[in-house]
Amino acid sequence: MKYLNDGKFQLKNFESYNYLYLPLCNFNGLKSSITPTFNGDLKIDQHHFGLPPASNLDLINPNNARNVFFKVDDYLWNITGNTLYQHLNKDETLLEAGVLYQKVTRCAKDFKVEVLSFVPDYKQNMEMHRVIFENTSNHDLEVTPCVAIPIYGRSADNVRDHRHVTSLLNNIYKDDYTVYNKPSLSFDERGHTV
Repeated sequence: MKYLNDGKFQLKNFESYNYLYLPLCNFNGLKSSITPTFNGDLKIDQHHFGLPPASNLDLINPNNARNVFFKVDDYLWNITGNTLYQHLNKDETLLEAGVLYQKVTRCAKDFKVEVLSFVPDYKQNMEMHRVIFENTSNHDLEVTPCVAIPIYGRSADNVRDHRHVTSLLNNIYKDDYTVYNKPSLSFDERGHTV
């Protein structure tokens, strides 16, 4: 680990450190936990989770990660490091973190990807990720990106109660840059509310 100024640090090859996660939050009430492999949760409170609620065991579950896949020529690559190609061809990794942000850099054979994650201090609650793909080879690459983030959009109580039914009550809308979720009903053993 290398310490930088202002409370920042860098950690090379972070995969060898288990259960490493960082907080992201703002003064508007958004709270997030994120690992260098983009696991973790996102919430306002116990009843308003954007991503699935996460325990320490969920921090290593590849199914609950914020995913950005790249089809590079003929193989699949992910910012999480969790594709077959990446298991066979290890990326060089670097984590830089400071007060309420993390920056992950993954270097593959022909390219590198840098992902800066933070929660801006706006009146809106949002988690942001700036993804930069850089071709480091001397030839053209055919690249197709795809974002796949599991939207939970309900109370942590619904992990136990009516998980399937409450998932059907989510209304998802999108525009060019944002995905919006508005559940139609809140539903648990105490009753139903709009």
